[in-house]
Amino acid sequence: MIPKTANLITPKTSRILDRSLVGSLAAFLLLCAYWGGAGFIKNRHATDHQVQITNTQSQINDVRKMLVQVAQLPITIRRSPIGLKAVADFQAAAEEAANKRDCVVTEFQAASTPSPFLSRFEKTPKPNDWSQLDVRMNLIGRTHDIIATLRAVKDFGIPFEFGSIDLTRKNVGSNGLATIDAKLEIRVLMKAAIPGVQP
Repeated sequence: MIPKTANLITPKTSRILDRSLVGSLAAFLLLCAYWGGAGFIKNRHATDHQVQITNTQSQINDVRKMLVQVAQLPITIRRSPIGLKAVADFQAAAEEAANKRDCVVTEFQAASTPSPFLSRFEKTPKPNDWSQLDVRMNLIGRTHDIIATLRAVKDFGIPFEFGSIDLTRKNVGSNGLATIDAKLEIRVLMKAAIPGVQP
């Protein structure tokens, strides 16, 4: 005769097993969600990095193309004028720049004799083949035209330094634009002429 098996699963044991099973299932689902989310974030970051790499590579290729184009440009070397010709060329360039921008050069005065070039970092001039000539120039025009003319001065190819710039408003037109009187003090730098050598 087969003995009757004792009822090992009581209602209390059943509840404990149910809770354990639900807890294990919840922990398993949380782990799956964590791993899936981490993988999604990792893939998203990888995609973002791939986009950045593609954009950077595109910019590098654009720069390479520009470098090839620049390398094909002809090189022109502009010689600085020698001696007092530097001042005459500076005056002509300043008047041309002013005329193109609706300004007028009302005064251009240069010192009669050059002085040795003195760097602002030295107290006494050192012997070299550079000298400087003080120039005073007045420009009259509208504010934005004066500023555009002063910006164009840097492209003259003649080394110079501004000593001072004084902008004074003369009047205001009916359109609201001011006419400016610009007083400039400039030191034009020039290389000394070498006897027997043509510039």
